[in-house]
Amino acid sequence: NWAPSWLGGSQCRDNRQLIVDRLISSLLSHFENDSSRKIISLASSAYRRILKILAIATPGPRKSAEVLHLLTRLSEPEHTWGQILSSAERNIIFHLENSSISATNRFVSRFSNGPKGFKTHLAKQELLRMYQAEIEILEKFPAYNELAREADIGEVHPTEQCCISYDHLGHGVLCIVAQYERWGSYVLDKHHAEIVELAQLGSWSARQLLGENIEGRGKSKYTYDLSVASKRFFFGDENLCESLLNAYNKQI
Repeated sequence: NWAPSWLGGSQCRDNRQLIVDRLISSLLSHFENDSSRKIISLASSAYRRILKILAIATPGPRKSAEVLHLLTRLSEPEHTWGQILSSAERNIIFHLENSSISATNRFVSRFSNGPKGFKTHLAKQELLRMYQAEIEILEKFPAYNELAREADIGEVHPTEQCCISYDHLGHGVLCIVAQYERWGSYVLDKHHAEIVELAQLGSWSARQLLGENIEGRGKSKYTYDLSVASKRFFFGDENLCESLLNAYNKQI
């Protein structure tokens, strides 16, 4: 019987259909009509990308992760999950998770303006500065992709692609709704354009919903579209989008 204000609040609590409709619409478009949450989501991904660059390319985070692993080996009983699962690489992944959440929390607090809402323009300027800083950091590590491959931390989350060339938020939503025939049909009917865009950004779930055989080896007809990525992640600035892609040496 409760919904956050940005989904309608108490006015919608008796209409769950409307709440889910609004939620799906926001997530499939990456908050196209909600600038505050769009900026916060993009900032969160940017923090994680920058943190991973530093964790891979500089010695400090790796040494800290190794020390934590040794402390676990020293202090935890031998036959415990803490011992069994402990590794320096796992600690690096936890560092990315926890530190990006903390950084995003500080970002939100910094630009929150109480009852007046979110300082959208200031937050956007800060996000653009983060993009430029990310490009400058990558320029100092031109072999970053090779460094990440050799570090092999075992991360499943596609950190370097998220909110640059790939919309993990929309893809995740489609993975959920596609399990239910009713909602799968709903998104195809109501959000066909967004699903096509997600397919162009590499979502296999979107391609599957659109009827494409994802098990085959043939090339998808939904090829990458720079304009879609720039609209979703870079406020329509294709040059900035391309600059960050080039900094990661991404061949799309």
